[in-house]
Parts: sequence; structure tokens; C-alpha cells
Amino acid sequence: MHRKSLKNLDLEQINLRQFHVWLDEWADQDEWKEVITLLKKQGKIGSAGLSLNFSLKPDYGALAIQMGLIDACMVVYNIYEQVPEERLFPLALEKNVGIIVRCPLDEGALTGKITPDTKFPADDWRRSHFRDDRKREVYERAQALQWLVHGDVESLAEAALRFCLSHKAVSTVTVGMRKLENILANVWASGKGPLPPKDLARLKEHAWPHDFWV
Repeated sequence: MHRKSLKNLDLEQINLRQFHVWLDEWADQDEWKEVITLLKKQGKIGSAGLSLNFSLKPDYGALAIQMGLIDACMVVYNIYEQVPEERLFPLALEKNVGIIVRCPLDEGALTGKITPDTKFPADDWRRSHFRDDRKREVYERAQALQWLVHGDVESLAEAALRFCLSHKAVSTVTVGMRKLENILANVWASGKGPLPPKDLARLKEHAWPHDFWV
């Protein structure tokens, strides 16, 4: 499979190969460990990582990281979902494991552009994701964060991205971009540095553990 992937990508090595799904009960199984070790030895992959889905367990992924075979973790982390800061990020720093943040804008909830009157097309997955009273809830929470837009912060979305990049454990952020203006704004935000310490401290009050995917 990896030989075919390398051929299709016209590469000699895949820099980072990630498990798309991870379950902590797999930590005691030997098969995946042997495969990762072999692929690294053969030079087919440079690093191995985990995609940690949407679990809110503070130590989710820790069992795998402790084994020393994992080089990076992709994890849900944003202003609302701050749980990874408790145990995962300190462990990642200790073990020199990179953190790739996913869902930094909480599927759009942290852009401030979703209102109670927002209409999603029938074939848009967000229609189900923000069903029932969820649009009103995310709108009200986004309004309560507008104080972040001050100084050199030009939008709530920018503040949300810079929040993620403010933590020293975070290596990079993956964010959906459908328009050129979004690309330019997000790249610009990443170069503006972390949020002020006083703002980061205040954002602790805005943590909102939730799982709209259930």
C-alpha cells in the first residue's frame, strides 16, 4: 500500500503518515508498532502521527505517545475545546511530539458569521451539525467573544487562529479556506504572533466542552 502511495505521489518518502482514527485500546497491540517501525527503517515514512478525533478526555492519545513511536498528533483544539492543554500538550512538549490543531474555528462557530437566521443548503453537512437551537447558541457565544477584536486583531476568526498558535506546544493549524480572501487573512493572522497574555487568561472563562458530532 505504501509503495503504491509513494508511486502515486511521485515521492521517495512520505514525511508524515497519520492514523486517521485512533483508539487508546490499540496502544497494547503490537501490529501497528511493528508496521511503523518497519516503514521508518525502510525510509518510506519519516514520521508517524495520530488523528485524535473529538474525544474530550484530557489524556487521550497519551498511551501511544509514551511509547516513543509517535511524532505528531492532530487534535481538536480551539477557544471552546481547551481540554488538550491539561495533559496532552504538556506531554507533547516533554516527548517532543508535534501538535497539529484541527477545527480551530469550531466548524465556523468561531467566525461569528453564523446567526440564528443562517440558512445552509440542503446538501450542506452544517445543516445537521448546527441543527435545532445550536445556531442561536453559537451566535450568542460568538457575540460574547467580540471583546477579542481590539488592537491588531481584526476579526474573531483571526483571534481564534491566534489563540491556537499562542500555545507553545502547537506546531501548526489546519483550517478550511474556500476563498482567496480567507487564505490571505489566515496566512496574515499566523504571522501576527500570539494573543496578549491577559486575553489568553480571560479566554479560560469561555471554554465550552461540547460535541455537536454526537
